[in-house]
Amino acid sequence: MDFRSDDAGQLSNSSLHVNAIFPTAVSDPSAPTSITCPRDSAPLQTIRDKGALDENAPDLGNGSPPLPPLTSLPSSRSPSSITEVQISNKRKREIERAKAASKKNRTRKRQESKPTNGPTTGQAHARRKKHLHTPEVRTSFSLETNTCVTSTALRDGPCPEITRSLQELVGPDSKYGMDLLAWDGRTPTPIFSSGAEGRLCALLVGSPDEENWSSVNVDATELLEAHRSNISSKEHRRGQFMCRDVGVFHDTDTAKPCNLVHNEKETQTLDTLCQHKIFKRLSGFANSIFDTWAPRLYSYYSTCQKKLLESDPSLKTPFPNSIWSTATFDFGPQTVCFPRVGDSNLPFEWCAIWALGDYDPKQSAHLILWDLRLVIEFPPGSLVFVPSGILVRSNVSIRQHEKRYSFTQYTPGSLFRWVDDQGCQEQTEHGVSQTDAQVQEEEAEKAKKRWTMGLELLPTFSELKLSSSS
Repeated sequence: MDFRSDDAGQLSNSSLHVNAIFPTAVSDPSAPTSITCPRDSAPLQTIRDKGALDENAPDLGNGSPPLPPLTSLPSSRSPSSITEVQISNKRKREIERAKAASKKNRTRKRQESKPTNGPTTGQAHARRKKHLHTPEVRTSFSLETNTCVTSTALRDGPCPEITRSLQELVGPDSKYGMDLLAWDGRTPTPIFSSGAEGRLCALLVGSPDEENWSSVNVDATELLEAHRSNISSKEHRRGQFMCRDVGVFHDTDTAKPCNLVHNEKETQTLDTLCQHKIFKRLSGFANSIFDTWAPRLYSYYSTCQKKLLESDPSLKTPFPNSIWSTATFDFGPQTVCFPRVGDSNLPFEWCAIWALGDYDPKQSAHLILWDLRLVIEFPPGSLVFVPSGILVRSNVSIRQHEKRYSFTQYTPGSLFRWVDDQGCQEQTEHGVSQTDAQVQEEEAEKAKKRWTMGLELLPTFSELKLSSSS
């Protein structure tokens, strides 16, 4: 109710204004929210019944009696006298409490899904059920017998620095006779090895089921194009395009793990890309899918990275929401990889590779998995997981007017050995040359045990089918 009083304590208006909650009392559709009710209206009758209106008060000359002083109104409100305004305020408070509870629930869910410990078992199982009702590919490739593993990864001679066209690889006139696998870049498609267990040896992940996902590819592509001029050209074994790694690294030239170092302009560029929401989004999605499909392998990654970072707080990974220690930005503009295997990676490691750019995936830039004899359509904006330490991979060449970029996450195998074999401590008693027979024998035995352990971390066909059907 809207009461207006003057300094004398009397209501200065000769009429009573109440909230417009009585439609029948409004004669003008454009009338304000507060309307004037006649003396005999229902709201005024209610007030009269409550003793708030003096029937014997003298007339003010305009046909309406004056209202009593405000002190004559009830000093407190009983439940039976709650007005519509109070009910409205109560409803507002209920809505505010509901919003606060909803916000608190969203915050709790985000905390639960932090990648430091990975999603909970229930969350991962729910997502696995969503993704596993998909087609699968069975190959004749055996992880147990078709691999040659050393202390780092597969070593089967150098790979030729060449690119091949689609017509050279598949079709009746192809000398390679490989199989073409059509893929829409959205449907999750697991690829299994041969054998009774049939372990997951590659995964065509796809992309989030979002209508505007194509804009993410466009934005990521534009970011890489805009920053390409800040990257100096250097020769490397991956292909004829510009690329840079960022994150934690360790090899035979470093006494212990360290952060990769670049010049000032490149460092600023890489920091900008890592902090951008687009690449954080790509990294976070890959991290979540990794845990969903291969929880044992994900847990191994997570545990090793936790020990690594605790041993040296100065180490900085590219993305806080990722269990990969290192990332590679391929600045193109025509990123076509030569056949290669990550000989410094774990043999069972999963690399997360995002294809980006503007090209026709039916004609160009297919993913070639030479050991599996597969040529796979790889549309821009889609993600694949490949065991880069085992499978030789490359890309089909692209046409002159097309552009292709990529974004990859991985962890060097030397970091796992630093944690597992050396306990995050520098070696002080291994001054013996690597040609020493005893050292080589020890390394070979470690590699064999590591490979056996790694195979057990990879999910099997029966495990994934059981998860999808439960």
